[in-house]
Amino acid sequence: MSQQVTLEFITGNFKLGITGEVNDASVAKFVKAGTIYVVQRDGATKTYLNACGVKSDKGKLKLPDGFERDSLEFSDDSAALMVEGMQGALAPYGTFQVTASQHVKGAEQAPMKRATDFVQALLTNSEDESKLRALVSAFGAEGNEDEAALIKIVHDNVPGFKGKPKASATE
Repeated sequence: MSQQVTLEFITGNFKLGITGEVNDASVAKFVKAGTIYVVQRDGATKTYLNACGVKSDKGKLKLPDGFERDSLEFSDDSAALMVEGMQGALAPYGTFQVTASQHVKGAEQAPMKRATDFVQALLTNSEDESKLRALVSAFGAEGNEDEAALIKIVHDNVPGFKGKPKASATE
């Protein structure tokens, strides 16, 4: 079933009025995006403040300088805090069941992104770059490839980045 939508959206110096109908095929996508927004803005921010916040000189909770969300280590206690925070954020919208499990960073990362991160990390110093070039030479690389070519070779050939290796980089 389609859904009528009317909202104002502010971005930078613009206030946009949006009115329209979400087609049947997109309602699920809009609901998912809206739910993600609610738990990110209302749930995660408040939960991280409660778990890791420090009092400012005005007595208000704020996140410490340099705080990253992965600074909060996974544990049963932090998982319970996260579940409670997300259920609280979603409560005004209906009844939701929230569960928590440990996320291993990069586990869902796209293969090309993994290959890019891998190559860029190795290009940061000459010793690691030499090791990278030795690795890709096994797949037919000549040794003078630019970053983009190295990423493609790693993505296409190194197990764990895309899948089954090719016989050579020139295939």
